[in-house]
Amino acid sequence: SDNNILTVPPFLLSLNIFATFGPFIAAFYITYKNNGKEAMKSLWKRGWDFSFNKKWLWVVLLFPLITSGLTILFVNLFGGKILWEHQPLPFFLAVPIFFVIFITQGLPEEYGWRGFALDRLQLKWNALTASLILGFIWGLWHLPLHFMIGTTQEVIPIYQFILKQMVGAIFFTWIYNNTNRNIFLAILFHSVYNVFGGLVPYWVTNHGRWVNFSIELIIAILIVLIYGANKLVKEKRLLV
Repeated sequence: SDNNILTVPPFLLSLNIFATFGPFIAAFYITYKNNGKEAMKSLWKRGWDFSFNKKWLWVVLLFPLITSGLTILFVNLFGGKILWEHQPLPFFLAVPIFFVIFITQGLPEEYGWRGFALDRLQLKWNALTASLILGFIWGLWHLPLHFMIGTTQEVIPIYQFILKQMVGAIFFTWIYNNTNRNIFLAILFHSVYNVFGGLVPYWVTNHGRWVNFSIELIIAILIVLIYGANKLVKEKRLLV
């Protein structure tokens, strides 16, 4: 591990699949305890709501493709290279791995992070601040993976990963708030994003990580400037 504080035995890596259900279990347990069975059912249904404006489906599907493509372009322009030999996900396995990630990562995490936590954070703070707070917590939640052999986080400094999660959380909030709090799109975005992270191993090098972070930071700033930090949603102006 590049995070040389301690090393977790490899066999514990298999427990990671159970850890991803932590946010899911917590979200449904607290919802049930505080608001009852019907609220829990309502939360579940929001993960299977397909009534959103379909233009956001294209945002979800194309965003990781565009940022990955720009990362490849600028890594090479700035004298670096993508270490394709470290690619953990062969292209021919992208589709089946997507479904595995959807069920074991995207779905259980997003019910907790966006479906439960983000709503409550936005009751107290604006969308941008809530995103940054949640992104920080989200990054810290991955902390054990930095000490496990074979994980993506193993080769990424902790502070870099947390910064990336904080910026990434802005994208999730932007999509979530513009689709009437749609959890399905958050799950889908999480899954597609992780697949592209496996297809394009920019994160193996410090150069690649900073190029990708810079690209995403610029996009996040543009989103905040265009949509506003308050809700990350364009306010409709009434014509007088």
